[in-house]
Amino acid sequence: FDYLYFLDDKLQASHYFKQAYERSPNSFTFATLASKLLHQEGKTESGILYLESLLKNHTQSGEIKKALEMRLLALKGVLVIEKALSQYKKRFGINPPNLHDLVFTGFLKEMPPNPYQINYCLNESGQIEFDRVDCNMD
Repeated sequence: FDYLYFLDDKLQASHYFKQAYERSPNSFTFATLASKLLHQEGKTESGILYLESLLKNHTQSGEIKKALEMRLLALKGVLVIEKALSQYKKRFGINPPNLHDLVFTGFLKEMPPNPYQINYCLNESGQIEFDRVDCNMD
């Protein structure tokens, strides 16, 4: 908690949340938060690999497995968008005004599905968000 809120060290915080999940595997919150913090630090692929390893190596209850699978699907969607965004920025030198432009300009065929049933969006710092209810793609 201290590393996240007081020290603003998301990588170290994700490390401790991973440890917390290992100690309390019945609470998926620690694992999903660890993967989200990795994504927020620009390490989306690491978050994906972490969740994939949990799903492969552990036996979770149905609810926990479903939560981990949803977060995994969301992060895989984020990674697809991040790659298209990187290509867009390489070509045009700026972020698109909205994520629809990635589809409109052909960098994406379509937006990947978000298991949380809300839009992916580009926040003010240029990062893809997948779980903000107030997020708008326009």
